[in-house]
Amino acid sequence: RPAATIRGRVTSPDNKPVKDALVWVQNDGTVAWDVARSTHTDADGQYEITDAPPFDLAKYKRTLEEEARARVEKRSSDAQQVSAFEAPLGLSVSHPDFVTFYTQIENSPGTQDVQLAAPVIIIGRVILKSSGKPAAGAVVTATRQTPAKLPPGETSLHQLYRTTATTDAEGKYRIATLPAGIYALQANMPGLQNLSATKVSTADVHTLDSPDLELGNGGLVRARMIDRATGKPIELGPDMKAFLAAGSPFQQSAVPGVTKYVDRSPDGRFELRVPPGQINLVAFAIDVDGVPKWFGSNENRPTVTVADDETVDVDLPVSSEKSQPTSNLEVRPASR
Repeated sequence: RPAATIRGRVTSPDNKPVKDALVWVQNDGTVAWDVARSTHTDADGQYEITDAPPFDLAKYKRTLEEEARARVEKRSSDAQQVSAFEAPLGLSVSHPDFVTFYTQIENSPGTQDVQLAAPVIIIGRVILKSSGKPAAGAVVTATRQTPAKLPPGETSLHQLYRTTATTDAEGKYRIATLPAGIYALQANMPGLQNLSATKVSTADVHTLDSPDLELGNGGLVRARMIDRATGKPIELGPDMKAFLAAGSPFQQSAVPGVTKYVDRSPDGRFELRVPPGQINLVAFAIDVDGVPKWFGSNENRPTVTVADDETVDVDLPVSSEKSQPTSNLEVRPASR
């Protein structure tokens, strides 16, 4: 189909033009791409995107309704789904001094003016637990927590505010593109674990001074794979890897998850560094010479409690076939 043009003007909360804002057309869930379907505003806040796909939101919604009726009438999911091949279009605008903006596009070609909102500012510091010294070069991620009930007119995509900042030589960071809300903060640095499950609320403040975020060794989980059919450890080979995943059992937890391929240790276990606290653990696959041979299950993930600098031994049941239920997990502290 021929490309369409979307144009408009971007202004600040006091109706002044915003220069050098990045404006891009996206399908729902995609991220900014400063190459295609995008442009920057000029000195008067004007923008024009000439390679947007044609789209009619009202027509798209009618198609969804017609497809729903067809599925009901046929009592089957075999009804043709035109909407599966066309996703709604969104318009996003980002600028370092304002809240990142997102809205659905009603018509393409068309005109869409945007007024940006003033952001809240989160400032803080990342330190090393072992020494208390600042952690320079750590990456801090702020992720907005989606409320159970969305405000009128908002979709879940309006809530997908996530941004990062890198700490300076004093371990300090500053994030200034977020709307008011509740945010999970976490710090990341190669070889270290985020120790602070930190959530902050910016609802009533313009600038929030966040508590320090700590980085440390984390806990060490050593998993032994047990054949579900025999109840015995699986036979180990020299070139085996386990695809392990560990994450918080609590919805929207501030504790980050860990997913990683790990090599077999000399004693036959698979070791994974994890943040301290309660985590769910699963072995998705055990590879032998690069080929998956054993499989765990994502259902009913068992919970392990790990402290910082603690080692926990775990027996994980696996099967030579996929989609097997996960049985109870045996957990015991290892000798240090």
